[in-house]
Amino acid sequence: MPVVGVCPSGCNLGIIFTSDRKIQQFNYQYRKVNRPTDVLCFPYSTKKIIKADIFISVETARHQAKQYRKSFEQEILFLLIHGILHLLGWRDDTDKSRIA
Repeated sequence: MPVVGVCPSGCNLGIIFTSDRKIQQFNYQYRKVNRPTDVLCFPYSTKKIIKADIFISVETARHQAKQYRKSFEQEILFLLIHGILHLLGWRDDTDKSRIA
C-alpha cells in the first residue's frame, strides 16, 4: 500500500514498500536486471510538477540492515534518501559513480 507525501513546492512523491519478488519483476521489466534490488525510482514529472514513485523492498532492507549493522528504520531512511537522490539525477550504475 503506498504512502504518499506531498511537497509544498509542487511535488508529489509516492513511497511504496514491496517484496523482493515484486521489485525483481520491476527491475527486470524496466532495467533488464533479473534480481531484486533495494530501491527503484520512477519519475513522472512535468515542467510544473515533480511527481515520482519510490519502490523500496522491505525484504532487502531488512537483510541490508543486518548486513550493515543498522536498524531497519535507519536502512529504510537511507533507501528513501537514496531514491530521492536518484530522482535528482544521481547515478550509481557504474563503479565510478558508486564511489562518488
